Amino acid sequence: MPDKPYKFTTKKKDEYLEHLQKGGRRGAAAEAVGVTRQTVRLHTLQDPEFAVAVQQAELDANEMVEDALFKAAIGGNVTACLAWSYSRAPDRWQDKRNRQPTFDSNVKIGVTFDENFYGNADQLRAIRAAEANAKPGEPVNVTRSRKRPEGREDLVSPWGN
Repeated sequence: MPDKPYKFTTKKKDEYLEHLQKGGRRGAAAEAVGVTRQTVRLHTLQDPEFAVAVQQAELDANEMVEDALFKAAIGGNVTACLAWSYSRAPDRWQDKRNRQPTFDSNVKIGVTFDENFYGNADQLRAIRAAEANAKPGEPVNVTRSRKRPEGREDLVSPWGN
């Protein structure tokens, strides 16, 4: 059971800061010295010097990780090189593998139909007529036949019929 807030002595504060400097999380560090996270938060609000010391201890831990990352990067670790580059020069280095594509829904996409491809000028005319009669922003629905036009056995359909 954690001690009472008034039991967060100078000694326990120093131990708490040591845990943070070694990379411990705030909650784990508080538990390790026998106080609650709320107690630590209360002391950081009431004691500006302690609040600064907490921030400095966390920065020290981060700097140790940065040093290790740098050593790994200059030692040839490609992942470390990339991590270093992404964080230090994000304008020049970005991980583009998992980016979600963005699009403007107001952009109209033009489709060109080659009436010789299907050999069916009637379908092409039907599509163009439907497009001309459609209201702006309204989808155009045209049924397309996959059947080879009569008398055009020379045409090869992309669907194999």
